[in-house]
Amino acid sequence: MINFIYRKPGLAYSVENVFDLVFDEISRAHSIKKTFMRYHRANARSILGNVAHARRSQSTLNHVTGDVNYAVLGLSRHNANVVTIHDLVTLDALRGWRSQVAKEIWCVLPMLRADAVTTVSDKIARDLIALYPPVEGKLHVISNPVSPSFVRAERSEPETKPRILHVGTTPNKNLRRVIAALEGLHVKLVVLGKLDHEDRKRLGKARIDFSNPRDLTAAEVVGEYGKSDLVLFPSLYEGFGLPIVEAQAVGRPVITSRLEPMMEVAAGAAVYVNPRETAEIRSAVLGLLGNAALRRELVEKGLVNARRFEPVRIADAYLNVYQSCGYRPGSRTNDD
Repeated sequence: MINFIYRKPGLAYSVENVFDLVFDEISRAHSIKKTFMRYHRANARSILGNVAHARRSQSTLNHVTGDVNYAVLGLSRHNANVVTIHDLVTLDALRGWRSQVAKEIWCVLPMLRADAVTTVSDKIARDLIALYPPVEGKLHVISNPVSPSFVRAERSEPETKPRILHVGTTPNKNLRRVIAALEGLHVKLVVLGKLDHEDRKRLGKARIDFSNPRDLTAAEVVGEYGKSDLVLFPSLYEGFGLPIVEAQAVGRPVITSRLEPMMEVAAGAAVYVNPRETAEIRSAVLGLLGNAALRRELVEKGLVNARRFEPVRIADAYLNVYQSCGYRPGSRTNDD
């Protein structure tokens, strides 16, 4: 049986959504279960508790799906064990001895212990190899899937007030530069994610008409993409950059960063900007809104690119990794 090991549920995070799509595809032909960790905190007691729980719940093929990479340390070497590392942002946020301890427990030791390591982009693969060179021989790059609910939605030419969608409000999403770039423009900015008081003040000072829909269902999120005229995603750091693909699947032109992995994910079907240059972001927005031919070109290229990320393709790639670790598929059982 395949065992997907997730962190404890309850936090807003994309890892669960990504691997639920993979889970659903694999479950069509294979016996598979989910194991959820019991603790959120990154202290010694929580880590040891999660490691013990992973050990008690293990199966013949175990896949630690992200954010609790250390759970692989509790798994028997007699089983096939896979770990997915999505990014290294946790390490970047720490300094001194905390950074060194986190690097060993959260990253290096799991890579050493796992039979296979997967990550979601070439950029993060290079970072992992730089951190622990021996991982290269068992490292696989498998992209994130896009949900099949993101389908092409027809959209007429932008209205007198074009609607711009910005996804995410954490510091890496670069919202403050977006606000500066859009200052005074006759647009409607829709921000998905929790806006704090300071950002609301910045939006008001910049005279930007904005909305901040909250607590959206999955269908409502798809709807926000469909109602937009373009998606603005000039992120400073990503492990993957799923909003790029979601926008492309819906048929919306994208502006994103001239950085990896955003360029890798967009595959030329986007306008690229330096995310640290507000003038460049502003120029790209005005240029794209004023160029119908470019918008149509990006939409068509984006729709083609989005097919690379269909869940069935991503699930097949993971199954190939499992088989390389010695897993042999079995039939589904009534216990799934």
